[in-house]
Amino acid sequence: MSQRISYTKIENELWPEYRDRLNKSESTEDVKKFFAYTATELLQKVLEPRGISPDFEDVRLDPEGDTPYILSSRLSNQEKVSAVFAESDLQDILHRLGRSAVKRYRQLTRNAGKSRSGTFYR
Repeated sequence: MSQRISYTKIENELWPEYRDRLNKSESTEDVKKFFAYTATELLQKVLEPRGISPDFEDVRLDPEGDTPYILSSRLSNQEKVSAVFAESDLQDILHRLGRSAVKRYRQLTRNAGKSRSGTFYR
């Protein structure tokens, strides 16, 4: 049985700021942006030592999908990236980040009329 590589240390470093950004987000676009920034930072810390440089456009939130995020084909088609996903908890971490963002996204969607950006204040 092979051992899985754990990146929870990096995840734990990112969570406080990520949680704060999500809580302060005022729109669904903010949520998408904060997810992409955090996921990109995570991917950079994990993949750059392997010679892969993820960009902001390489990961995005998918609130309607089965998986809460989408990786660009530029990343998902690379064998090195597939190997990292297979041998580590990176996919689980991205799921956790994505689920939190989707929860906040849906909360903002439901309460759009009550927020300053909604119709209530117009």
